[in-house]
Amino acid sequence: METLQIGIVHPRAMNLLRELDSLKLITIMLPEEREPASMDSQRPVFGCAKGQFWMSDDFDAPLEDFAEYM
Repeated sequence: METLQIGIVHPRAMNLLRELDSLKLITIMLPEEREPASMDSQRPVFGCAKGQFWMSDDFDAPLEDFAEYM
């Protein structure tokens, strides 16, 4: 039997897969339960994106394209 790993499955597709499993047409093997990563390791560092973004000086200025609506 061939094995296929599926990462994320839509709930309706999962229902279909379970139905096929109950008919013994396929075998579903769920991954082992993993411990969730600690939240401390996922926290962003303040200022880590400094210098990667910029905003023009006239950001708030009205756009010429909308002049007829103003």
